[in-house]
Amino acid sequence: MGWIAGSAWGLAALLAAGAGWAEEDCGDGCEPGRVELGSYGGGGWHAATVAHEDGDISCMVYARAGDAAPERGLWLHVYPSHLRFTPEQPLDGQEFINISAGDMTMPMAVSRGVGFVPLTFPMFARAVGSASTLTLHLGVRRPIDAQEFFTWSMDGFRDAFSRIAAECAFDPAPLLGED
Repeated sequence: MGWIAGSAWGLAALLAAGAGWAEEDCGDGCEPGRVELGSYGGGGWHAATVAHEDGDISCMVYARAGDAAPERGLWLHVYPSHLRFTPEQPLDGQEFINISAGDMTMPMAVSRGVGFVPLTFPMFARAVGSASTLTLHLGVRRPIDAQEFFTWSMDGFRDAFSRIAAECAFDPAPLLGED
């Protein structure tokens, strides 16, 4: 994980250790305090907030990988500060993950069984906000060299992210490029 250094590593560790990793499917396992704000576009993007016991509120958009079987439960969550990939089985550190938006690819860190990358890199954040698709490359180093690719259509992402920006009173410009 040499790509995360200094204060960025501290941010990444804080994000990975944060409360509320169980906000995957809003079926039987909905997290208490979750408020769905709507679904947007053909990419299956949803906007939601989660009120935590400590009074903090998480704002996110999320979608299931469009090219994976629904029972696999492969979710991508986009928060104002980071992206998080939640696979059907927790990652154990033998995996490597890269996420691509347009022509830009970033490695994702793995912690607590999920992959994540901060959106503090302005060029990557803008690439995410303007991409037509996001592609995740998941590889396993051992015991076999296996790899999978998953894709999310960004149709509806801008509307969903704008919705959480309005609800949670933050500026979406760093990601969406709106001035």
